[in-house]
Amino acid sequence: GREGEFVLAMRWLLSRQDGATLGWFVDRTAAPELAADVRVTFWRAYALSWLERRGECLVEIRRLLDMGGRERVLGPRERGWVLTAYADLMLLEGARDEAELRYRRLADSGVPALRDWGRLQSAGLAFVANRYGEAAAGYREICQAEAKGAWAEHACAMADIAAQLERLLSEGERYGAAAHYGH
Repeated sequence: GREGEFVLAMRWLLSRQDGATLGWFVDRTAAPELAADVRVTFWRAYALSWLERRGECLVEIRRLLDMGGRERVLGPRERGWVLTAYADLMLLEGARDEAELRYRRLADSGVPALRDWGRLQSAGLAFVANRYGEAAAGYREICQAEAKGAWAEHACAMADIAAQLERLLSEGERYGAAAHYGH
């Protein structure tokens, strides 16, 4: 078929940042005969994400995950994007428990960038849930990693803040602080 041409067109429109034409084109590639093509589905999902059409993007990502066995069509970076985008979109859609589960899976990945993103997001979710000890440990793990990633400086600062908040929370417990901060 013409799937390769559709992929090339979407990539070109993304590189040109032509949102109007890309939106029109993405809508035209929703045809059932293209739905079975992993590469078209990936680039549709990526384009929908760029267009900030989150709900539709999530549908495409779920279809990609359901395609599972055909994943070898996608390269490692594309597969990584699918996994991180799914977790991020779940969080943005309010499915925090599902997002946290996905981030923990990423944190166990053998791929350094996925592992770092999963650890960072897991620590962030622990932080906003007032689980400061867990957050501090997660941030500290990123901060102390041998290979310093893009988030290392942020993680080091957050590790210190979370540790201080954990200390304050534990010291404040004698005054009933836990009643205000559910664990």
